[in-house]
Amino acid sequence: MSMKPLKVPVPPQPNTLEAFTDFVRTLVNQEVRLILSKRQMESAPQPTPRELRTLAGWKLEAVSRKADVPVRTIIHIELGRRKNPRPATLAKIAKAIGVEPLEYRRAFVALIQKQEISASALPSNSPLTTQACVDS
Repeated sequence: MSMKPLKVPVPPQPNTLEAFTDFVRTLVNQEVRLILSKRQMESAPQPTPRELRTLAGWKLEAVSRKADVPVRTIIHIELGRRKNPRPATLAKIAKAIGVEPLEYRRAFVALIQKQEISASALPSNSPLTTQACVDS
């Protein structure tokens, strides 16, 4: 995402206090808007790799052909089943769907972190935890 350049107002003539006060107020308002927009960008939920692909309008098979990556690999990456894919594979998929490799990598990392948090929130006696499956 690119940010719009900040338009700095021309300072007023120094002889009027009211004009100078308006000038300072304009600068402060611009700074506040910049800080708020940065916070909104940081707090916005990170799209998943699948959402990036579908938002770009790509079908799974088409990405597979264009990136020269097996469909099964893409599915496993999008579901978070493949925990440590090669950076080159992520870059190929990102390039195929038209997003920056770093953006795609961030989406993948956010997906894995979300899954780890969800898994750690399960009680130890839950049938969905690995330990409970091993014990039974």
